[in-house]
Amino acid sequence: MTDENQGEDSAKPPRTATWWSSLHRLIDPTDGPANLRTFVRAKYLHNDNYEIREFSHDGLTGLLVSGANPPERSEWCPAAQGLTGLRVSVNTNQTGGLLLTRSTGRLYALTYGSLGHHILDPAYRDDDFGVGFAVRCLDENDVTRFRSEIMDRRGRVEDYTMLGGSDVAGFGLDKFSSLVRRICGSAHLDLTAKPHTSRAVRVECSGHAIKLPLATTPVQFLTDLAEIERICDKDDPLDGLAFVQKFRKLNKNSPAALAADQILAKLLGNLNNARLGIILPDNCVDDYGTAQSFRITLGSRTTAVGDIDLGALLAQIHGRDEHRRVPGLQQVRITMYKDQEQTVPVGPETRGTDWLVAEVESGDNRYYYGQGCWHEIGAWYLDTLREELDELFTATTDVTIPAWTKGRRRTSGSKQGQDSHDEDWFNHRVAKQAGYQLFDKQNFVTSFYHGGGLEICDILGPDCELICVKKATSSAPLSHLFAQAVNAVTVLRTDKEVAKKFRDSVASHNPDHPMVHDIGTLKVVFAILLNGGKEITTDSLFPFSQISLVRSMNELRRMNAEVRVVTIKRS
Repeated sequence: MTDENQGEDSAKPPRTATWWSSLHRLIDPTDGPANLRTFVRAKYLHNDNYEIREFSHDGLTGLLVSGANPPERSEWCPAAQGLTGLRVSVNTNQTGGLLLTRSTGRLYALTYGSLGHHILDPAYRDDDFGVGFAVRCLDENDVTRFRSEIMDRRGRVEDYTMLGGSDVAGFGLDKFSSLVRRICGSAHLDLTAKPHTSRAVRVECSGHAIKLPLATTPVQFLTDLAEIERICDKDDPLDGLAFVQKFRKLNKNSPAALAADQILAKLLGNLNNARLGIILPDNCVDDYGTAQSFRITLGSRTTAVGDIDLGALLAQIHGRDEHRRVPGLQQVRITMYKDQEQTVPVGPETRGTDWLVAEVESGDNRYYYGQGCWHEIGAWYLDTLREELDELFTATTDVTIPAWTKGRRRTSGSKQGQDSHDEDWFNHRVAKQAGYQLFDKQNFVTSFYHGGGLEICDILGPDCELICVKKATSSAPLSHLFAQAVNAVTVLRTDKEVAKKFRDSVASHNPDHPMVHDIGTLKVVFAILLNGGKEITTDSLFPFSQISLVRSMNELRRMNAEVRVVTIKRS
């Protein structure tokens, strides 16, 4: 918490108190304003340990639910006592608060303490709120985390964190099949937290919530909410983050979604169906590691299990008619607990559909089910591919690549009739430039790369650019070129013997080259000559090569290698 006037120059206006807050936006289930108690889980409405009060304070109105579970012996005490033989009895109680309020017709919730998110009924969360906010305000060059769900039934999740911040490209994300569930980074927002400085605000965004410093006084808090609404009301996301919302959810009442629901209902009758899987919901990630048991509830029936698997999840709807299976799973509630006795809950209450993933085919289309919603697999593939390539092809580089001139036809030998200005000739020409070094046909042989060894690049540029040259009339040589670059960077990062031999070779030519002292951020430059020296674009590059290039680019970026493509002109 930030105290007013603390550390402030007396000549400056006082700072307003702020609190690192979890803010949710809720969906009103009625045509008119619903009673705010609707959004509170029933067990807290009738719990003597929790107080429910309406409030109206300085322009802010709403409902506050606050309380604590009775003090209990901490769950870790028996373990410590068993090991030491000493009596250990430390009491603790968990507290929670939920504040519900409306602003300009929208409904918001603030959750406090370890139990705050348990008080809020998850059925009314707007699960698009957090990510929708993030893609409209985060600094595209200072993102610290992406957590993505891969659209297949294995429940695979990719989680990348860079505390120092990076641009989006630095994460090497698979933009073709990833549903981004969490984004963290900095944003320049006009919030109370920073009224007198240009310092960016740190923001953590999941699907259903955002965490950021918000004012703790009514007038300033409403001002902060207005700024958040201003961001959310923007029509379009930022260019660098637009891919996050490419995979839009199907409207639940659309023919495609209803058809997929029917297929899913049939699959749910078979626990061993290969098209079904289970996934850890994003809002459980931080607490799952401490969970020792799970409580699964459907209506009045409660089941306790030591761990969640597909069988435990679907057992709740076993025996139901097809048309009641999906709605039944939506009504299932799952709570994680720190102890096997289930006295200390952790993380939020979740829906059964939050844990299920499925992959189905309907007609000529494939659909992915995750967190209770359908997405079409591959719906934006070609658009995303074009965007990735357009961005790559317009990026600049300091590498100088001369034109590839035509030479005389050879009149004898095995290459009779071929252009004398072949790839070998061109590589020598590029390497004659000051600061460049030829590595074409120079293989580095180790105990692993026996035989021909490995060629790192054709030419090394003055700023650690691994320049890979290819004259291509089809996609095959380019696929080989891209794969070779991935192998070269992998080896430089992992094989000490090859890395040393390569750096020694660089030093023999130029002992002051930066590569001699540090193989840090590498730069891979693909210099390509197409037929007639065509400019390399998404229209001129071979379709198979486009796919290979993007895949290789993502692999290289994950290994901290920048990628550029240069068109070789013909003259």
